[in-house]
Amino acid sequence: MITIIPTPHGAGVRLWGTQMELHDLYETVEKFWNPLEEASDANEYDRDNILASFCYDIRHGFMGMRTTAKKHPVDSRHGEFFGVEITWTHIIFYFAVLRYNMHERPCSKKDVKIVCMAEDALRDAIKTYSKRYADAMMPFLNGAVYCANPHLMQYMEDINYQHLHALRWASQKTAFGYLTDFMLGSVYNTYYYKEIRQRLRKTAKSLDCEISQLTYDYDKPPYDFKW
Repeated sequence: MITIIPTPHGAGVRLWGTQMELHDLYETVEKFWNPLEEASDANEYDRDNILASFCYDIRHGFMGMRTTAKKHPVDSRHGEFFGVEITWTHIIFYFAVLRYNMHERPCSKKDVKIVCMAEDALRDAIKTYSKRYADAMMPFLNGAVYCANPHLMQYMEDINYQHLHALRWASQKTAFGYLTDFMLGSVYNTYYYKEIRQRLRKTAKSLDCEISQLTYDYDKPPYDFKW
């Protein structure tokens, strides 16, 4: 069974499982996105790109390229376990988009079971990490994220940047509380949604490019964070 636990420094979660458990999750997620060149519009491209990133993280996990352990981090079972770190923002968007795409495509009972168990593990991780802010975070796992956003990738990365930046000057739990506000930017037509849109438009104009072309420089702060 997939286990998800908060990382020590508050940047996100570590997703744990046996090689088979992570591989099963990988195969499930892989079913719900198409090759990027087949996307029919900008939104589908972004959704597929986000799930491709999720698959990339999971694959690196079960290949042993991230974190491994001989003892399970929660129940102390002995064996070979594989883990991968994912920021809070990314893991929430990953599951929001996965659920959205699952409604558009056929899925088996096994697919639903694997996703539901992983989502439950994420909910438990949020509750374990912050009882104070858990209730405020739950709507984003229950359909609040506007996955039809034509600039979904840029919104996700903007929110991720804001949270990681907050971790540089605020305590872990305070930054997580801010994240519940930042995540309101993923909800259509909220004040925060409009604020991100204005910021993206301004940045794109200054760089003489389209919003869809905006990317973040992961070699600069705040991406030098500790997990």
